[in-house]
Amino acid sequence: MKSYYLHIFLLLFVFKFLNGQGEASNWYFGENAGLSFNSGIPVALTNGNLNTAEGCAAISDSQGNLRFYTDGRSVYNRNHVVMPNGSQLQGNSSSTQSGLIVPHPGNQNLYYIFTLQSLAAPGGLRYSIVDISLDNGLGAVTADKNILLHDPTTEKITAVSHSNGTDVWVIAHKYDSNEFTSYLVGVNGINTIPVVSAVGNNVTVLADTIGQMKASPDGTKLAVIYNESEILELLDFDATSGQLSNPFQITSFSTNMGNNSSKIYGVEFSPRSRYLYVTESFEGVYQFDLLNFNAVDVDNSKVALGSQSSNTVTGSNNSLQLAADGRIYIAQDGYDRLGVINNPDEAGVLAGYSSNGVTLNNRLSRLGLPPFVQSYFDIGFIVDHICLGDVSQFTANLSQNYSSITWDFGDGTSSNLENPTHVYAAAGDYNVTLNVTEAVTGQLFIESRVVTIFNTPVANNVNDLIRCDIDANGIESFDLTMQTVGILNGQGPNGLRVDYFESLTDLNNNLPINSPTNYINTSNNQQIIARVSVVDSDACFDTTSFELQLLESPQLSLDTEYFLCENQPLTINAGNGFDEYLWSTGETTASITINTIDTYSLIVTNIQGNTRCETNFSFDVIATSVQINDVIVEDWSLTNNSITVEVNGIGDFEYSIDGINYQSSNVFTRLTIDQYTIFVRDLNGCSTVSQSVAMLYYPRFFTPNGDGFHDYWQIINSRYEPDSKVYIYDRYGKLLKQINADGIGWDGTYNGALLPSSDYWFIVERENGLVHKGHFTLLR
Repeated sequence: MKSYYLHIFLLLFVFKFLNGQGEASNWYFGENAGLSFNSGIPVALTNGNLNTAEGCAAISDSQGNLRFYTDGRSVYNRNHVVMPNGSQLQGNSSSTQSGLIVPHPGNQNLYYIFTLQSLAAPGGLRYSIVDISLDNGLGAVTADKNILLHDPTTEKITAVSHSNGTDVWVIAHKYDSNEFTSYLVGVNGINTIPVVSAVGNNVTVLADTIGQMKASPDGTKLAVIYNESEILELLDFDATSGQLSNPFQITSFSTNMGNNSSKIYGVEFSPRSRYLYVTESFEGVYQFDLLNFNAVDVDNSKVALGSQSSNTVTGSNNSLQLAADGRIYIAQDGYDRLGVINNPDEAGVLAGYSSNGVTLNNRLSRLGLPPFVQSYFDIGFIVDHICLGDVSQFTANLSQNYSSITWDFGDGTSSNLENPTHVYAAAGDYNVTLNVTEAVTGQLFIESRVVTIFNTPVANNVNDLIRCDIDANGIESFDLTMQTVGILNGQGPNGLRVDYFESLTDLNNNLPINSPTNYINTSNNQQIIARVSVVDSDACFDTTSFELQLLESPQLSLDTEYFLCENQPLTINAGNGFDEYLWSTGETTASITINTIDTYSLIVTNIQGNTRCETNFSFDVIATSVQINDVIVEDWSLTNNSITVEVNGIGDFEYSIDGINYQSSNVFTRLTIDQYTIFVRDLNGCSTVSQSVAMLYYPRFFTPNGDGFHDYWQIINSRYEPDSKVYIYDRYGKLLKQINADGIGWDGTYNGALLPSSDYWFIVERENGLVHKGHFTLLR
């Protein structure tokens, strides 16, 4: 099944038109590391002389030519030599943001370097001025050096444009105070009387001075990291007044959740100021959605983009910095690469976090990256709809008035509209150039970037995924990535990505399934949506869908043991409804006939498409037999006699004393004096065996007077044991008579003479060897 879903993605190219567009084009940081963004992609620089654990700053001109860089202590010119008067600034290379460079809005030759001490050490927040026209255009630090603004201070500083588009606010945070200070840098220089906002976190813990602070590129928000307490503070910022307000805090980080080894450090906004990113040193990178700017909604939007355990990086994640290419880069202490967030204005995993973002060509990152005036990254142009065949929309984001604007689309066509549209004839890379002439100064700003027009991928139809429902519970684990090859069908896979979604809502919210190789379905015939997109742009995509189906595994109702009757074949029936049968005998029918005792096995199979669900079962066939080993009779009572039957044999048996009514117990109780035939049969109906037994009893008296009643004394039922012997004694133990068990009995005489009324004794020696003794009365 195939369907298409409307989903809007934007490709953002961030360019810098405020006081030129190239100021953030060159970075120097870490252990002699550097990057240039002049070609549109970051290229490692190895010519820098900066060796700093944390703080650093750099500035270029509007065309992207390096001016100078610093660690807050020494200032290096474009030839990587310390400027005249460029040493002993009162910053600290171990301060999170030891330096920040702000161009003078009214004089293109002057730059302010703001410096901060480490851990609130004496020195505070100061500024020095660089005049780039000095030293033959290489620049020098002027006599305005290390000018104190306030003391003590934290290690936090940021800058953002005034709402007039010309002036710049420089924002810092005092130590042992909840005050933010906003210093305005205007065309007439710096106003050393700050706008004070006593609304922030009261920083009294030295280690809370550590951590970045950033203004949003659109100048509406401020984000602050307090390292030791693991607090992220967010505030509203008024770019007209310089005031901060409405603070709230996010504290759901690992120290506060029980992991004391990791601290938050870096913070950065996305180019459109919608998303915020935070690093936690040994835990990873987090994204927050600022659409609903309140503590609950921001905290609930937290998404972990990557963890240290999932990286190949051994160092911690530290500073974050937005760059001219619209990406956010991550300092990774002791590593020769920077991490990267490729699409910071996308939600969740679509932001594209990678710990292996850009190589530093054998130079090492430390904790810091150079900060810039954040408004540089709010100015630029946006290209929407970059798939071949789309009407591409170009939008210039300008904060200043202009007298002329020209677009060169890189394919021989151009436009003078501020926000033109264009349709490219072929996929490929196009060098788009935007020329803007500033209305007041007449300065020409030129920006060229490569815009890639992508072929729209095709999400090919695939068969449904079918698995066997082994436990018959409707739930199984599916490897969704088994569909990837079929969905791509020869496209790529380099350059394309396949993501899987549970629903259309998840697709539109960019919430792919996190573990597609081990996905547990929620129902049978569940639909999964697959999206094929270009790796470098989620704007070009196609979708298809398939179902997750569960095929019922065969369920057998067989016993593990069967009994084979002698000379009676046994039929085993597995039941109908299965697609295939395979017995260990080689037969393939639903039932088989067995004549031999053995262990047998059966494989039954259900088949759907290429999916085979099998059940294996084995059972034993054993011979059944039964033999009565002994019958134990408890008699010599009129009504409370019992019979216990002992058998030898294999199988399950039942017992009867009348051949009609059977019972599972081998004991019969409360029996009257009689002869009984014991029947034993196995439950499989193979055989029945029997044995007769008699219960004996004796009369308590007899009257041998010739009236035909009780004239003889005899053991009752003794005739059933004809070989038994019966002896009669008088009270003195004299043997009077031995009578036959099958005879008429004793007539009460001894040698023909009538014996008197008295008690007499007897002994019975039974056929089974048992002896019973008793006495009775002769009555005359």
